[in-house]
Amino acid sequence: KGTVTVIVEYPDGTTEEVEVPVIVTPVAKPTPDKDKYTPTTEEVIVPEGTPITEKDITDKVKGIPEGAKVTVKDPSSIPGTDTPGHKGTVTVIVEYPDGSTEEVEVPVIVTPVAKPTPDKDKYTPTTEEVIVPEGTPITEKDITDKVKGIPEGAKVTVKDPSSIPGTDTPGNKGTVTVIVEYPDGTTEEVEVPVIVTPVAKPDTKPATPGKPADKPATPAAKPVAGPAAKAPAAPAAKAASQAPAAQSGAKMDVLPSTGTESNAAATAAGVGMILASLGLAGKRRRKED
Repeated sequence: KGTVTVIVEYPDGTTEEVEVPVIVTPVAKPTPDKDKYTPTTEEVIVPEGTPITEKDITDKVKGIPEGAKVTVKDPSSIPGTDTPGHKGTVTVIVEYPDGSTEEVEVPVIVTPVAKPTPDKDKYTPTTEEVIVPEGTPITEKDITDKVKGIPEGAKVTVKDPSSIPGTDTPGNKGTVTVIVEYPDGTTEEVEVPVIVTPVAKPDTKPATPGKPADKPATPAAKPVAGPAAKAPAAPAAKAASQAPAAQSGAKMDVLPSTGTESNAAATAAGVGMILASLGLAGKRRRKED
């Protein structure tokens, strides 16, 4: 370090200067802890979906002395575990007992987890047709009851109740969409077909206004059983013989044919039949007496 000047004063009062050299010898310093130790790390391995804590990270730092303190440098850098794979590293700070520090990287790996098959992939719902007669309303239950092949606990609802068709007319009414919700929360849509069948309706055609109803046919006269059936011939012949003969050359008024003559003849024949029947009946009674 050079010299230091000193003054020497003798007893007789004289003085002189002397140079004193200064040398500083080195002293061995203690090695800092950060140079004494070489920390190692293990991978943080967690299953997919399992959150990672700061302790999960710091516990993976090894090879440090007792009393050393390990902290995560930035907690927000801890990765999520929603997806599997290598998630990089998380920086931690190792503080040794002598106060020295160093940074270490801790790797993170998220392993995949076998997921259960969702119910919607386990089951294949089937449907039956909703068949109702014309004019019969269709309820939501009519629709949902036709969904088959689903597990116990599954819930079936009509996606849009207003889509349920009317039944005023027969025919194929298309399908109604229903939602099947399985016990695990998964859902799928299924189509339920609807058919409306025709119903025979009574003939309610009204009569044409102003048109007279058809006349019922005149029932045929009942034939009289037994000998009376031959009786009408005699009175008719007698009536014909008793009719006055037209005088030769006499002028006769001819009326237009209106059907009146035939009606009169039919009436006369009927009366004759009745009289003949009564006459025969009287004869038979007298004979018996």
